[in-house]
Formats: sequence, structure tokens, C-alpha cells
Amino acid sequence: MAILLKKILKTTSSFKHWRPSVQAKFLTRLAELISEGFSLGEALKFLQIMMPKQKENLVMILSQLESGQPFSQTIGCYGFPKSIVTQLELSNNHGSFTETLFFCADYIETIRMQKEKLQKVMIYPLFLIALSTGMLFSVRTFMLPTIQSMKVESDRLTTGIIYFLTYLPHLFLGILSLLLIVIVGTYSYWRDKEAYERASFVIRIPLLGKLAKNYYTFYYCREISYFLLNGLALNQMIVSMKTLEANQLMRELALRMEKFLRDGHTLPHFIESIPFFNKEMSWIIYHGELTSQVGKKIHYYGKTCFQEFTAETEKWIKIIQPVMFLSVGLLVILIYLILMLPMLSMMRGGY
Repeated sequence: MAILLKKILKTTSSFKHWRPSVQAKFLTRLAELISEGFSLGEALKFLQIMMPKQKENLVMILSQLESGQPFSQTIGCYGFPKSIVTQLELSNNHGSFTETLFFCADYIETIRMQKEKLQKVMIYPLFLIALSTGMLFSVRTFMLPTIQSMKVESDRLTTGIIYFLTYLPHLFLGILSLLLIVIVGTYSYWRDKEAYERASFVIRIPLLGKLAKNYYTFYYCREISYFLLNGLALNQMIVSMKTLEANQLMRELALRMEKFLRDGHTLPHFIESIPFFNKEMSWIIYHGELTSQVGKKIHYYGKTCFQEFTAETEKWIKIIQPVMFLSVGLLVILIYLILMLPMLSMMRGGY
């Protein structure tokens, strides 16, 4: 019994999430080896030498492959995003496995760099906001009794500051409670909805709508283009998407597309009916059908959407830091006014 428990614990502990940098490195090296003529099994054996820290995991991946599991499923337990698992799962059907590996590696690295930038941008301002908030509560504790005991003529500024300091804890708790209600309410709504409804909800969120639309459009364009570029028909694509385990949204879109096409509609009409795709996508597919270049055109358009997605993300990262520093500045000014209030009141009283 003890030996069995030890084996179970050892197996469980081996499923450690890889850092995004390790994930990107793994997929890049795997793609490079396969493009050099290695089989998937040979490449994984070679990577055990190149990546000694992940050797135990790579041995397990190879063992699962030999037992008949798809590659996309074998890496899912190491922290790879569901979108990456889905793309690798689909690549087994549309035949662009090596290209998909390269793209997934670039995608993970791009997102990792953006997250690091966001963290660097936010850490210092968040620290200053926390420090300023702590100072504000400290000033309230020591200054509020003094300000309330002053028997001088009060103006609007003095009255406003006293009122703010008096109800500061209530205001703070009220904001926290409101945030908690919003988070719990959003989670409850999110949990009970299908993936299609979730995506439709996300694009209605102010400031995030354009970003989400570009992401969904890029993601779907890329998968459709690979199927079409490899000579597969729409019904084959639908069958592949319906069997996806890691992506509920793709399964739901496949079911919707199947019903739409069965009712006599075309692919551009189906794309046009989806609220979280860019409107240009249906026109590009329609134009591609006229020139028999649907795969190439939506593949290029998908790249354009991804570039817009990353550019939009970079823009918001650059906006966030000044806004946070402005918040810090306002808190510092407020603290300064509170500290100067007794002196200003005494000066007015002297005159």
C-alpha cells in the first residue's frame, strides 16, 4: 500500500507546470528537429538531452505517445494554454503540425513578454498606491481628532476633507464590497453560460471589445485557413472541430456552422452571423471564393488580426502606467492637503 501511494505521489508531482519560456523553447526545438527530418518520437528522445530539467516529463510524454495518446493531450497537463492544445489537436487533422509548433512557440513567447511588460508597468505604481493608502489611513487616525477639535470657520474644502476622513473606512469597505459583488456576479453569470455566450459577452465589455474581436477572428481564421490550404472540405473541418476536447467554443461554432450550412447558407453568411468576428472576415472569405484563394486570404487576414491584437495590447500597457501614477499623485495631494489643513485654518483664524 505504501509503495503504491509513493508511486501515485511521484506521478502526480511529475506533472509540474512549465514556465511559458520553457513551453516556447520546447515547441521551438521540437519544430526545428521535426523540420530537420526527425520523427516526433526521435525528437522527444533528443530533447531529453537538450532539456535535462524536463527529462522526466519528456519521458512521460513519449510513453503516453507510444500508448496511443495524441500529442496535444500529452502536453496539456504541463500548463500549456487551452488555445495551444486546441491548435495542436487540429494540426493533426489539417496536416500543418510543424508550422503550428513554430506558431504556438511564437504565440506563447509574445504573450509571455506582454505579461512581463504589464507586470513591470504595474508593480511600482501598485506599491505606491498601497503605500499612499496606508499613509492616508494613518493620517486619518492622527489628524481627524485634531481637525474636528479646531474651532475655526470652516469652508467647503475643510468640510469636504473632514467628511471624507470621517467616512473613509466606510468608503473603502463599500468599494471592496462592490468589487466583490461584481466579481462573484460575473463568475456566476460566466459559469452558467455556454462558451458562445461568454464570447458574445466579452466583446460588449468597454475597452476590451475590439481586443477580443481581433483575438477571436485571428484564432478562427488561422484554423479555417489551414484546413482549406491542405485541401480539406468544410464538412471535414466541422467533424474535426466537433471532436475537440480542449475548446468548447470551437465545438459550439462547429455545431452552429453545420446547422447553418445544412439550411442552405454559405460560409460568409455564417461568419457574418457571429457577433465576435470582425465584419471584414466575411467579405474576405466571399472575395476569396470568387478568386479560389480563400485559404491564402484568410490566413493573411488572420495574421493581420493577430498583429492588431498585439499592437492594441501594447497600447493599453502604455496607458495603464500613467493612469496609475495619476492616481498616486491625487492620493499624495490629498494627504498633503490634510496635513496642511490645521495650519491653513489657524492662519485664517489669525486674520
